[in-house]
Formats: sequence, C-alpha cells, structure tokens
Amino acid sequence: LNNEYLVGGEPLAIPGTLLVTAVAVMPDADKAVSMDLKEAGNFIYMVGITKHELGGSEYLRSLGLIGQSVPKVDAELGKDVFAGLCDAADQRLVRAMHDCSEGGLAVALAEMAFAGNLGLSAQLEEVPAEGHDLSVPALLFSESQSRLIVEVAPDKQTAFEAVLSKAAAPFAVIGQVEAAPRLTITHKGDTVIDSDLATLKTAWKQPLSKI
Repeated sequence: LNNEYLVGGEPLAIPGTLLVTAVAVMPDADKAVSMDLKEAGNFIYMVGITKHELGGSEYLRSLGLIGQSVPKVDAELGKDVFAGLCDAADQRLVRAMHDCSEGGLAVALAEMAFAGNLGLSAQLEEVPAEGHDLSVPALLFSESQSRLIVEVAPDKQTAFEAVLSKAAAPFAVIGQVEAAPRLTITHKGDTVIDSDLATLKTAWKQPLSKI
C-alpha cells in the first residue's frame, strides 16, 4: 500500500505496507446501514466505552505531541458491541451508524452531520466512560476502540436498548438529531463546541487542499 501524508507541511511517503482487508457476505443488502443522519428528533447513542487513550491521536498530533496512553483493543468488549449492533441492524432498529476512529467522538459526530446535512446536539457527561474523571479533550478526541455512534428513532428506542442489553454491550443516549445544520456539544451545562456545519466542513476538508 502506497500512502503519503504531511508532516510539518512537507509530504512524507510511508514504506510499502501490507494491507489486509476482511470482507463478509450480507444476505440482505437492504439492511445495510449508512452513516448519514436521517431525521431530526432521533436519538444519538454511543455504544462502547471511552477511555483516556489519547496517545497517538489526531488531537495530540495537532498539538505537536505524541502521548503514551495509546488505544488498546478489548476483544471481549468489542465482540459484545458488534454482536449487539449486528442484531439491532438486522431487526431494522438502526437509522445510521458510524465508527469512532481518527479524531474520536467529535469528528465522528461531525461526519455524520455532514453526510446527512442535519444538525446534532450531544452531552459529553452522558458518554459511557471508564472512570468518572475523563477530561473534556479525552471525551471528545480519545480514539478508544470498538465504539460506534448510532441514530435510533424514538419508536425503536425500547427494542434497540433491549437488544444491546441482551448482548451486554455498554450504551447510552448522548444526544439527538437537530433540524438546524449545527453541531453543539456540551459538558455539564458548559458549551465546548457550537458551530455551523459549513465552518466545520471547511476545516475538515482543508488538509486535502494541501496535497
């Protein structure tokens, strides 16, 4: 795999790297779930556990730092999360779903909003987390593994939560879809992000314009 990215404004090519791709068969393609937000008023869930794992994250890289607490895969937890969400999707209980990877929760929420051209409000204190003292940056930008953001309609909420509980997957409602194209994230009543989608999308696309 040939890949190139910017370091200090200069292009840097990585060495040749083996790429392994896993492919599965979906018996009913109509049950595929996309990442774009679908309808204002729907609930936004976080499924999985956020930990203080900012090491190697995009957040620390933007500050010129590396960090030490890199994300570690919990195979047992990951299996519960994905099994529960697979069952929920199979029962058509999920409207949208997106993983938390590069950039963490904040970027995942913004990407879902961009894709659906709908706004989103979220409360960080509701995020399922390891411990109760995670900082706002950790809640926003930790890249902990096996976490997904899920949109669920109000009439499917009870059934969705029952499926996830049966799978022993940790989850919580952290927000809802809004009609106005704006991303608002708060923490215990304090606003930490409040921006229109156009401004955020311009910043999100900016690195591509430099290549």
